[in-house]
Amino acid sequence: MKKYPVYLILIILVCSCKEDWLDIKSDISKIVPQTLADMRLLLNSATFNLNYTTLGEVAADNISLNASQLAGGSAMERNAYVWEADIFAGSTVVTQWNSAYNQVFTANVVLGGLEKITDGLTPGKQSEWNDLKGRALFYRARAHYDMLVMFTKPYAAVSAGNDPGIPLRLSSDIHAPVVRAGLQESYDQVISDLK
Repeated sequence: MKKYPVYLILIILVCSCKEDWLDIKSDISKIVPQTLADMRLLLNSATFNLNYTTLGEVAADNISLNASQLAGGSAMERNAYVWEADIFAGSTVVTQWNSAYNQVFTANVVLGGLEKITDGLTPGKQSEWNDLKGRALFYRARAHYDMLVMFTKPYAAVSAGNDPGIPLRLSSDIHAPVVRAGLQESYDQVISDLK
């Protein structure tokens, strides 16, 4: 008897869907940035303006917190402040990692989009194009640098060629293989983007 209402609901749902409703294709051009204005909107988003890797600052010696202030922070912030061996306390979701790579991805979307907008730019549009490219490269460099500071050994010229770095994402292709670069290569990419 209890299953009767469930079957009735399923029949109603199946019958109420119009056949052509399922055949509607989305227009991908409405979600892919294609203009300089689209690129600017991406670079002005909260992705770049609100999400910074701050655990290094929390762990620095220029902040002094009392017990109640320390208790008010997240477990990750408390662990960073007291220099726990496992800052992330076994968490598999590391916001600093995800936020930085979200910035890298968005910067790469802009850089890829800008490559498609190169023909017929007026001097004013060329200036805007240059500004957007410079900002995207800066944001990508800063995010990669934040990752290097947080998740790798400190740079030492004598060992940087052999030390592991970070995965360098240089395109927005989500199917591109993820390979961890060496520390020297990682810093070289940051410097290249900044130049």
